[in-house]
Order: sequence, then structure tokens, then C-alpha cells
Amino acid sequence: MDLELPWIMDDCALHDMGFRGNKFTWQRDREIGLFVGERLDRAMSTTEWNSLFPHAEVRNLPICYSDHAAIIVNINQPQWGRQRRKFFEFEPFWLSDPKCSEVVDNAWRDHTTEGVEKKIKNCALRL
Repeated sequence: MDLELPWIMDDCALHDMGFRGNKFTWQRDREIGLFVGERLDRAMSTTEWNSLFPHAEVRNLPICYSDHAAIIVNINQPQWGRQRRKFFEFEPFWLSDPKCSEVVDNAWRDHTTEGVEKKIKNCALRL
């Protein structure tokens, strides 16, 4: 890794997003016994960006026609590998709305015969 990179990462509050797929993003000489591979390319993000795109994942593709691998950043729910299950998270700023408790109360009462999971899902949809 370049000596300047850690300083730049700290100064800009950047974090390496990690990756799935190919370990190397660059390679030279594919002949037997002469292989040299490195992870030269990487995706970086800030904490703020991560909160906007909590399911973002990086995929290093196989090296095919060049000596570099393409990198894909998927900002949606991951399409490859294991799917992450998104759980409902109550946002504290909702409490600043005077109708918040009324919305929760009505959503909860509408599903009196349903289980807790269904009630929470209904609250989440209405909030």
C-alpha cells in the first residue's frame, strides 16, 4: 500500500469497504510459476455514505481481458451470496411528531389477532 494512502484515508475519513470475489484486482504474467497479483484497487466510503447505503457491497470481478479487475459497488440489497434480512429500526426523531404515538397505537390495534411480528411490520409501514 502506498505510504500516503493511510494519511489520505484518515484525513478524508474514508473506510475500505472490503469486497467479495477475486482476491486480486491486478495481476501480471499468467504463465505457470510467474504469477504476480495485488489488490491495488478498492472501494472507499465515509460513515455518512454507509448510513445512506447500509446494504452496499463491493464485488471484485474476475480478471479477463485486462490486467485489472472490474469492481462493482451494489448499493441495493445484495444480489449475490447470502441475503441480509433487514429488521425494523425505530427512529428517535419520529417522537418529535405529535402524531407518532397515535400512529403506533392505531397500527397496533388494527392487528389485534396477529402476532407481534405482524404488528411491528404494520407500525413500520405506517411510520
